[in-house]
Order: sequence, then structure tokens, then C-alpha cells
Amino acid sequence: MNVIKHIIEGALEKILSSFEREYNKLFDLSKYIAKSNYAVIKARYAGYSDHIEALKRLEFDVDLHNERFVRSKLAEYKNYFDKLFHAIDPAIILDEEQRRAVLTDEDYCLVIAGAGAGKTTTMAAKVKYLVDKLNVGPKTFY
Repeated sequence: MNVIKHIIEGALEKILSSFEREYNKLFDLSKYIAKSNYAVIKARYAGYSDHIEALKRLEFDVDLHNERFVRSKLAEYKNYFDKLFHAIDPAIILDEEQRRAVLTDEDYCLVIAGAGAGKTTTMAAKVKYLVDKLNVGPKTFY
């Protein structure tokens, strides 16, 4: 019985260590965490939630991380966003909500707003941001 307990504890220790590595890698402040990124980790370790305290607060931690990420990028790219469309029309300036939509990196994005609210401008800004700041090119998706 002691041998089985030792094997189980060793396996649990490896699982906890693996979770900790994945958890720490997930929270790299240079990127926004899409729900699909943490859903995989949550599903993988769901059966160990009694042993992994961080798993219980994963969604909260991701939301907190993403808010910090967006706030830091809003400050870092303020000048970039202020002049994003300056060459086309200096009157086009993104508001904070549009800037947040550009910085948010979820697998799916739904933009709902009335006519003239800036949906097309926001999507154009997102594409420009992906190309300018994240170096996304046409080959990225093939």
C-alpha cells in the first residue's frame, strides 16, 4: 500500500509541476490570453482542481492579466493609436473602446454598433495593428 501511495504522490507532483510551468508560461505579459488558450489548460487539469488552487481562480487571473495587458498597451501605443489614420484623415482618432477592441485577441470577435459608430474604422485599425505591431503577414495563415 505504501508503494502505491508513493507512486500516486510522485505522479501528482509531476502533474502539479507541469501545471505550474504551463500556468506561468500562459501569463507572459507580452500577449493577450484568448479564452481558448486557457481553456485547454483548464480542461487538461480539471480532475486535479482539488490539488491545484490556481486552477480554481484561472479565469479570474486571466481576466486580470488581460486588463493589465490592455492598459499597458494603451499607454505604450498611445501615440501610435493617436496617429494611426493621420495620413488618410487627421480627424479619425480611435476612442478608448475602439483601441481596446484592437488590442483584444480572442478567437472570435463580434462588433455590434449603429451606423457611423466606427465599426469599419475599428476593423481597419485592427488589421493595421496586426501588421505594424505584431508582424502578421499573409503567410501567417497558410
